[in-house]
Amino acid sequence: MKYFIVFIIILTALTTGCNPKTDIQIAQETSIEYIKQHMKNPDSFKVLSIETNIDTIPPYLSDKVLEAYELYKIASEEEGNYIPDYFSSVDVKKKIDLLKEKIAKFELCQNYIRESSKLTPDVQYLTCIKYNAENSFGGTLSSYSIVVAAKEKPDSILGSYDLENDEFITRFKSLSIEFYGKEKFKENKYGKIDTTGFSFFEKFIIDAIQ
Repeated sequence: MKYFIVFIIILTALTTGCNPKTDIQIAQETSIEYIKQHMKNPDSFKVLSIETNIDTIPPYLSDKVLEAYELYKIASEEEGNYIPDYFSSVDVKKKIDLLKEKIAKFELCQNYIRESSKLTPDVQYLTCIKYNAENSFGGTLSSYSIVVAAKEKPDSILGSYDLENDEFITRFKSLSIEFYGKEKFKENKYGKIDTTGFSFFEKFIIDAIQ
């Protein structure tokens, strides 16, 4: 009887120690390693908060919309940078053509944003991480990232969004407002946006930038 009890204790310990990791644990661990691999000083990496959910990547961040948005930005910059000689009909015509091109690119982007709501949802594991890390000057900075892992294979990283990237934040603000309308981005009396009704992905970004 004594040996049987010892056997049960050993078997329980071995079984407990061999519990397989959940998909969420795998997604989180893989995401952390992915971020560290892209850091100059990975030893300084420290997780402040981490959460993983299966969620939809907003349709207005699809490749098609982003490509159209980039083309609009290029056209907008080209038109804004061109200062014509208003006494020259050739220069004035070029300015008008650039303005027409800018408007056309903007309307195309708007059209893609409207159509994006009909796309098949891109549902993946999204890991939202807030962390501390040292910069090149030895100072400590808090950073935010969203890492995307395949829903069917959570140890396979599809990409990431760096919330410290000003360009990404500018795109997110412009495209999300165009997609939902300004009225969805209501602020409370303290000047913070009410994130009720936004997705897990969107809430993390909005909370990080305000």
